[in-house]
Amino acid sequence: MRHVKAVGTDYDNGKKVIIMEDNTTTYDKSTGEKVPEGCSVEIHGVYADTGEEAQNYGDAERAGFYTFPPGSEKKSYLMWNTEIGAPSVVDFVREEDHEGIHTYLYETVETRKVFEPTPAINQNVIYTTTTKYWVEPNSGLVIDMEKTSEKKVDIINFLIGIPSPIWVKAYSLTLSFSDDMVKELVEEGKEAADLMKLSKKTMPAMEVNLSVANLLDSVKAAKIQKKQVEQLSNSKVKAVDLHYWMTEDSVKASADEAKTSGFMLTLFEAIIPILLVIFGIALIAVWVVNRP
Repeated sequence: MRHVKAVGTDYDNGKKVIIMEDNTTTYDKSTGEKVPEGCSVEIHGVYADTGEEAQNYGDAERAGFYTFPPGSEKKSYLMWNTEIGAPSVVDFVREEDHEGIHTYLYETVETRKVFEPTPAINQNVIYTTTTKYWVEPNSGLVIDMEKTSEKKVDIINFLIGIPSPIWVKAYSLTLSFSDDMVKELVEEGKEAADLMKLSKKTMPAMEVNLSVANLLDSVKAAKIQKKQVEQLSNSKVKAVDLHYWMTEDSVKASADEAKTSGFMLTLFEAIIPILLVIFGIALIAVWVVNRP
């Protein structure tokens, strides 16, 4: 059982980084007990726009960790394949309603020969993995996952150290989210989808009445709401729209001032040409009187 959730955000050279907690718990199907070797809690930093691993974040350096980005599209992505220790291409399959929520279904089928350096094996093995991801597209949250994994070993090489074409199945397992986990993720997906849709819309964060005395406090509160919404996506959110209304007396006074200003402008438009003509005639008269 694997649960990946965002636990915080940061910025790396202007790029938003989502801090992810990757909690993996493995149970023995026959006994229901945890398998310690298959349990881990890891912290990663991934870029919000690409889902790629951000350096210098998390508890250890690792080759890669991938998630579906907010606003997932109907195209192929890369997801980390733990068996082969490398990313695998996941292809968009279709849209479908899954466990009561609209999702995009992605699938990867990977067969690859890799070297396994564990003491018990220490030779090439063949992994075949088929993984399905049901993703809420607005938030990029994985709602459900099913994975089948099969490992084959070269039995002759394993027994006497001589490579051969005889590959024998070492194990086959199926991993999936528990019902309770799926229900929890569905609720998280619905909430995240609503908030992501909201963050892409223009909406007033707060209405400010200019007649109040605490205008600055109101604007500060609007900025706080802006930051909370912006954390959900890379979209920038307008902090506040300022609207104000004038009283009837103010409107009347402004209208009177406008009329007065208009009259003065009209008067100046008529007087200034006349003054220029008079000034020109005076200059000509002075020139005539004073010419030699």
